[in-house]
Amino acid sequence: MAYWKGSLHLPLLLQLISGVFLCQDGVVAQGLMRKNPMRRYGAGAQQGLRPGRLGHARLGMSAAGGWQGPVIKDQFTVQIMTFKRPAHLMQAIRSLINAPSLNKIVVIWNDDEQGRSYVDSGMPQFLREHKLRRPVEVVITRTNDVTNRWRRQGHIATQAVFNMDDDTTVDLGTLEFGFSIWKKHPDQVIGFFDRVIFWDTATGQYVYGYDAGVVAPEKYGIVIGKAWIASVELLQLAENDQDLLLMRMREFLHDPQREQKGCDDIAWNMFLHLRGAKPPIGLAGVRMDDIITWDGQKTTGYSAVSEADPDAWTRYRTHCIAGLLRVCGLQKPDLPPSPVQQYLVPAAAQPQTYGTWGQDDQL
Repeated sequence: MAYWKGSLHLPLLLQLISGVFLCQDGVVAQGLMRKNPMRRYGAGAQQGLRPGRLGHARLGMSAAGGWQGPVIKDQFTVQIMTFKRPAHLMQAIRSLINAPSLNKIVVIWNDDEQGRSYVDSGMPQFLREHKLRRPVEVVITRTNDVTNRWRRQGHIATQAVFNMDDDTTVDLGTLEFGFSIWKKHPDQVIGFFDRVIFWDTATGQYVYGYDAGVVAPEKYGIVIGKAWIASVELLQLAENDQDLLLMRMREFLHDPQREQKGCDDIAWNMFLHLRGAKPPIGLAGVRMDDIITWDGQKTTGYSAVSEADPDAWTRYRTHCIAGLLRVCGLQKPDLPPSPVQQYLVPAAAQPQTYGTWGQDDQL
């Protein structure tokens, strides 16, 4: 196995410049190298290493914006954005692979080392050794840009895209129920978890919170990026790299002087609303499963920050609101009113397992 390890050397540099890269297992791939005018904003996977179903990587451009295949309406594609958490990612893939309506999984590998972390992560071996029931495509981006999940990545042939974090598992019955709601409302985002932004008269500021029933003179509803379903048309709204609002939000989220990537949920909701999207729909009664990774790490699917200090995440995102209002030139949040429309997940939808998963599973 010829893995990419160590520092760059002259033959490899020449391969990258010429658009030819010697991948693991000796597979030679051809790609088109081009300058990306939005590279400093982390414009997504316009070019990168994209392993195929068995983990063979190729250098080339993603099909975002150019995929001409059939539009499949009775299945969905999963996009999982990850950054240096391969153990969590592999468990997330494992939890999804038997979803009845799953077409494929696209992993958005946020990377600032141009693929080195992917090769060293164990993911190529994972994809080779496990005969998964559905194809898995990995798009390695050039920067750790949280807005990469706002748009399509890789080859997506379905009308619906389910975006989720790499430390999340959603019960498959609940996922299928959410997909059935999206079929009824294909022009709206279906969020598995909704939140509220309200004016706190005591502190004189807009506050991020969990309780949509809070009494306040102003209340706005959002869904968070932990898990949501949207159409490819809505994802296309974030594919215009010349969009001034998008550029400003990226600059805010990736301010080198201050960590603000955790503000992306509120930014994404504001972006969609300012671009004319209909209000999102929330699901009530969603069950979150624990992930216990192969190296013994455990997570409930929620941010480790919020688990250690539940109030810390609220304070962090309250700060986000003020910053985003400043970036967008707004006096108050341009968001739909709270509470968002909701559908209750029926008890019959969870939990369900839909079979087993293992090394012997076939497509």
